[in-house]
Amino acid sequence: MARVTSEVEMVVEAFARSAAVLLLPMLVLACIVSDSGPVATLGVWLTWMVLALGIDAVSPRVGRTRAAAGSTIKALVFTAPLLQGAVLVYALWIVSATPKAPMTIAMIAVMVGISAGAVGISAAHELVHRRGSLERGIAQAFMLLVSYPHFPIVHLRVHHLYVGTPLDPGTSRLNEPLVHFVGRAFVLAWHSGWRVESSRLARQGLTPWRMDNAILRALALQAALYGALGAAFGWIGLALFIGQSAVAVFLALTIDYTQHYGVVRRQTASGRLERLRADHAWTSDHACNRSTFNLGLHADHHMKPTQGYSQLVNDDGALQAPMGYPGLLLLALVSRADANIDQGEDQQRNSGQGDSCATEIGFHRQPGNARSTSGVESPKK
Repeated sequence: MARVTSEVEMVVEAFARSAAVLLLPMLVLACIVSDSGPVATLGVWLTWMVLALGIDAVSPRVGRTRAAAGSTIKALVFTAPLLQGAVLVYALWIVSATPKAPMTIAMIAVMVGISAGAVGISAAHELVHRRGSLERGIAQAFMLLVSYPHFPIVHLRVHHLYVGTPLDPGTSRLNEPLVHFVGRAFVLAWHSGWRVESSRLARQGLTPWRMDNAILRALALQAALYGALGAAFGWIGLALFIGQSAVAVFLALTIDYTQHYGVVRRQTASGRLERLRADHAWTSDHACNRSTFNLGLHADHHMKPTQGYSQLVNDDGALQAPMGYPGLLLLALVSRADANIDQGEDQQRNSGQGDSCATEIGFHRQPGNARSTSGVESPKK
């Protein structure tokens, strides 16, 4: 059960969350302005990664309390995408206004993309779950900045409804290599978005080939943005924009890979999907959650999708990942690269052996948790 913390602890937590959210975009900006060269820049980012891994390893878990409920700055979720957008515009201007070596342009694209994928998309994810048109408009606008404009449609109308099924782009299969998942999820997300919009219009007796189709509108807006960027910043600026978008989307999909790795929802005797449970998602309860708006408290998010990020907790019943997202991303990049993927219908079977299947990428259940692990797919022999 969540405990209430003191006002001093709440203030400290608010400061920690603000620093964590602002760190990445400000680090990117500092590296671009200093223009210290590839070697120095790489050293800075390796240092950041080591510190992130170390802090995650030694810090207490942050999802056991609701300390942030009354202290987290509400403006932070709006500040993050706006700041990230400003950093992106500055990067586009600097590469178009001053000659840069191809290696420097590539490093800027990677840095901006990492910040966009970790902080910007996490903020957009939080905003897309808000009911206000302003919040969802900001989320939609930011996803255009990473060339993933269909995200609000797919996330709300596919992922949250069909998580743990083959219909969900955000559910990775047991033993599925990361690269395979990213390619499959990217294609399936567009296909799923088109399918739900086509179905919505068909129920009204309308063809999908009209601008009432949110997917077509998203594509039109994205194309218009590409054209405007090309006109304003030239082909180098457009290349940088596409490059940072690719990095951001790859990072976001890699996080998706860890959040629902190997989970399966059964069909009941009536043919309906079983009710969503906490063990249909992996919770990563570590310090890095402060920079991703508690995205790691993913089981609680799925159980209460409209709950604000500062109210999410690490409740009993959640599957527990062994480390924070920085470590999980590294683990996902090197794990099961040679796995054979069985894409048959037995992908949907369960055996209740949650612990053994999770060892493929080091996941485990929360100690002392007696709940069934039937939400996790069994390992293939």
